[in-house]
Amino acid sequence: MHYISELYFMKRLFAFAVTIILFVSCNSSHVENLLNDVETYISERPDSALAVLDSIDRDLLTARKLRSHHALLHAMALDKNYIDVSDDSLALTALDYYDSRGDRKYKARSLYYLGLSYYYSQEYDKAIIEFTKAEEVAQKHDSLYWGMTKVAQADTYGKTYNDIEELKSLQEAYEIFDKLKSEYYIQVAKLRLAVVLCDVGNIFEADTLLDALIDSDMTNKIVKQRALFASAYIKTVSHKDYYASAEKYDRICEEYDEYSFEIRDYWAWAYSLNNIGRHEESKQMVSQLQEIDTSIISSYWMYVFAKDRSDYESALYYLEKTSEQNEKEVISALRNELSVRQSEYYETKSELVSYMVRNRTMTLVGVIVFSIIIIGYIINDYKRYTKKQQHEKERYMEYIAEITRQLDDIKKEGGYSLKRKYIELYKSKFEVLRSLSDQYLQIENRMDADKLMYRKVTSLVDEIRSDEEHRVRFEAVLNNDLDDIMTKLRTELPKLKEIDYAIFSYWIAGFDATTISRLLDTSLNVVYIRKTRIKQHIKDKIPEHMDQFLEMIS
Repeated sequence: MHYISELYFMKRLFAFAVTIILFVSCNSSHVENLLNDVETYISERPDSALAVLDSIDRDLLTARKLRSHHALLHAMALDKNYIDVSDDSLALTALDYYDSRGDRKYKARSLYYLGLSYYYSQEYDKAIIEFTKAEEVAQKHDSLYWGMTKVAQADTYGKTYNDIEELKSLQEAYEIFDKLKSEYYIQVAKLRLAVVLCDVGNIFEADTLLDALIDSDMTNKIVKQRALFASAYIKTVSHKDYYASAEKYDRICEEYDEYSFEIRDYWAWAYSLNNIGRHEESKQMVSQLQEIDTSIISSYWMYVFAKDRSDYESALYYLEKTSEQNEKEVISALRNELSVRQSEYYETKSELVSYMVRNRTMTLVGVIVFSIIIIGYIINDYKRYTKKQQHEKERYMEYIAEITRQLDDIKKEGGYSLKRKYIELYKSKFEVLRSLSDQYLQIENRMDADKLMYRKVTSLVDEIRSDEEHRVRFEAVLNNDLDDIMTKLRTELPKLKEIDYAIFSYWIAGFDATTISRLLDTSLNVVYIRKTRIKQHIKDKIPEHMDQFLEMIS
């Protein structure tokens, strides 16, 4: 009987094990099919692809092949959603698998995204090596990524001031995309070519390429916006056509919901505005730029402004400052030689690998060196992660300190104010933030301090920033006390964005720019630039209320 019972138990156990294996196998098959499906539409619908990838339970990625495929697709989706990722973990996970197995095109893509991660972390020497490896594989197995890799190489050479190699890589990329008949990537290559041609002084060819992109109905929206930026800049610095330049910068602001001015574009726009008689806008923009930009770009443009108004003493000062800063830029330019040498060095990789395979001792040495490098990468990544966490903690602590100061100021002032009414709307939440701040200061030396405070603080701050109900109530307070000022503004300027209405309301309530930037989780630069744009809209479109509105935000 004992033997029969034992046999029965073993059969039951075997049946249970088979059931578990079948269950896991079915789930793995489902995830594999899902990943293969995502790959078919990731280029056309990257936002949907990213959502699906984020929704997959990581516990279902049991097989190494699934984890690698998911990591590669995740890196692709982030890049195609214009999310710059400096963390190399996704690419390394994929490369660890595809380096020795699977379709070779996946190895090329893994190397490409690894290079991108180094590019975004400004490790250009590492980036150019990985892009060179990616090019070698993609040239034979994935023509689209071969072209994309040439564009990435060009961007990296540009960051290291190597115009010759940058232009060469872009011309090769254009030829690859042209053979593929890939319209979007042809446009990207044309745009990048135009920018580099301008930088090296070939203005006519740059203009031709940019005009074709801007005038074409087929041009991608983002590419067209960047083409407008480049064309406006050329119109300012090369053609001295300030009306055309200002028109293009204004057009970007009017036609696009999101636009990303570079510092040089702000300076060029300010200079064009000054030269067509829009002096007040130019003056405000220059004042704001001087606060946020101390680079060689700022020194050069201040020299140009001073020279134009015959202020030769100031012009000489800024010219000397530009010269001093340029010496540092020249030193940085020497890095281009490093990039070229690294690329040349990698051409000997195949011979080196063959030698190491033949020589076991050298192989062992290589493994040891590689291990040391990986340990160094891990330590470096940990330091970057720790630094990022510390910066985030300090940012929230600054926000809490600012709100605490506002509460204290309100109590000292007494009486009535619009600022007091706003603070009262959120008083309970701000008091909780103050309490959390006090608690944090008491336990910040404990190892678990971040875990105890971070989630509470971030949750509460996000709640305040996204509380639409209280925003509506605050606008009602302003309307009641200031003759329907917010209703008038929304009626007369319906095309303003919500952030513009928020900035206007906070400003007339008496908050300073620093507080506004923290309430809206944006930069001081954005607050100042949008304030200037709001004032200009008021002047241009609602003259009957102009004095009332401008007085409020002066």
